[in-house]
Amino acid sequence: MPEDRPVWPDRSFLGTLERTAEQDLLRAGRERVFRRGETILDHGDDSRHLVLLLSGLAKVVGSAAPGYESVLALRAGGDLLGEMAFLTGMPRSARVAAATAVRARVVPADAFTRFLAAHPAAATAVAETVTHRLRAANERRAEFGALAAPARIAHTLADVADVYGPTPGTGWVVGPECTQADLASLASVSVRTVEKVLRVLEERGLVERRRRALVVKDPRSLRGAQG
Repeated sequence: MPEDRPVWPDRSFLGTLERTAEQDLLRAGRERVFRRGETILDHGDDSRHLVLLLSGLAKVVGSAAPGYESVLALRAGGDLLGEMAFLTGMPRSARVAAATAVRARVVPADAFTRFLAAHPAAATAVAETVTHRLRAANERRAEFGALAAPARIAHTLADVADVYGPTPGTGWVVGPECTQADLASLASVSVRTVEKVLRVLEERGLVERRRRALVVKDPRSLRGAQG
């Protein structure tokens, strides 16, 4: 790997690995580019390979009923995909689709097993990734049971902004690939409610709505907002 390798977000899987482990894992995978809208991992598939996101944005989509899908989470550069099927041996529980053009490395299950054997500390990173995601899902359910719709939207938007990361001198820019329908799905509200709450948040100076983007001034302030 070159010296000017990407700096992965601290919260991401690659961001938790030591440099040698990171290099070995990236070498174990085959690079692939996914077009916007292309399926990266499919619901119900019994494959066991894992995917490391290098750049771009992906959506984790669940099927609540035939013909209906809901956005469950967003994933970005440095994130690991497919770990649950690898660990449990069960079919994949959700579909992951490229929300933008995505560059990734596809790591076969046997190569990932060898990587973990060579880097035992990485197994802890995998466990922490799974634990963090399960905890976040539990906290989200508890939070949504206690908060009214405007606060849920504000908290959800803060989480989405954290996935995108800050843009120096601008704020946290949420691109057009994360639509109001996606925010509605993530917050379990209607699109109409999202539109109303975004208008209020903009009036309060917490967000700025642009033609093809939504700028969050400070995610921490959003988490303290009640909509």
